[in-house]
Amino acid sequence: MIRGTPPYTAFGLKECKVVPEIKFFGSDRWLDQDEVSQRGDRVWGELQWDLSGLDGLETLRVSFELKIDTSLYREAYSEAKILEDVGFGVRLWNKASRRRELRSGVLTHRPQKGKTKGQLTATCVFELPMAEFAGEIDLQPILYVKADSIFDRKTSQAVNFGSVLGWAMPTVVVLERSRKGLSTMFEFRWVKFSEKRDLGLDDRDLYHLVWEPRPLIYLNQDVDFFETVLMSEAKTGNAARLRNTLEVLIAHQILTSCLSVAVSELLRLHREDPSSSADDLIGGLRPHDRSIFREWCRALDPVGGAGREIQEIVEAIIAQGEQQAVLNFTDSFPGLLQDRLTTKDVTAFLLKQMMDDSEVADV
Repeated sequence: MIRGTPPYTAFGLKECKVVPEIKFFGSDRWLDQDEVSQRGDRVWGELQWDLSGLDGLETLRVSFELKIDTSLYREAYSEAKILEDVGFGVRLWNKASRRRELRSGVLTHRPQKGKTKGQLTATCVFELPMAEFAGEIDLQPILYVKADSIFDRKTSQAVNFGSVLGWAMPTVVVLERSRKGLSTMFEFRWVKFSEKRDLGLDDRDLYHLVWEPRPLIYLNQDVDFFETVLMSEAKTGNAARLRNTLEVLIAHQILTSCLSVAVSELLRLHREDPSSSADDLIGGLRPHDRSIFREWCRALDPVGGAGREIQEIVEAIIAQGEQQAVLNFTDSFPGLLQDRLTTKDVTAFLLKQMMDDSEVADV
């Protein structure tokens, strides 16, 4: 990812329209984002496309379009020669296949005329056969100097061939993913809640849980920076701390809701047949209830023995009585879950860093 500000005059970070299409084996038809989403497949994010669950994916076609006001360029360089001096392309990097290349695009220029500002339009369309790639593919649009050099009148320096003049945030295409945490049980889908009211989404919400055989969590793209932060893979820094805190807080709410449903269902099955064994009760749960119960039931254990079998935990929950089991969700369970998710440590670390940064800024 490109960071910082060049020492010469440049367009800098710009918004880019990126449109994907997909073609599956045995079909000549290209599917757009909405058609793929209607199949119940994976997430189209603003900065990341997770295609790791698409079976039979043959080719990904991607189109990029970038429109830039040339006023800043005209102040420093020769706008009349902009098509001779400037190039556009998409940098492709795939670590698994060791491929690093530039897919060339096309530039068109509309000169300034009267009150109409000059505009540079950059486009690039290419296809990626999925059999040639693995892991993750990084795609980043860039505007660069294609002449031997151009002279920057504002900074009085020559800007050499290959220097980057403008760029957009990279799009990461995930072809294989090591699933962990909540992603082992849930599918995540980024959508604009304000545009998907037909799905029962409220644009005042941060996320929306659909608890069904294929559990799904909708995440709201209408919230500024939410997707950027949550999809960040930073190891350190403010983005990493904020991401970790958001993940923990969302996980806490989701697990509380889903586990309460699973326990209620377990208790209902016991009421209907008190002679049922623990294995019978677990087996009688719906697959998604059973999955989350097996994964997190130790946070519900009234005895709290780390090495206890699931059957023992079920028996302990039944033995304490239905009323107490329900009360535990507002009494002991929040504390146990915070301990499992290290909620306090993650949040305290974020708050400390924020206060430290604030004190530095105040100085």
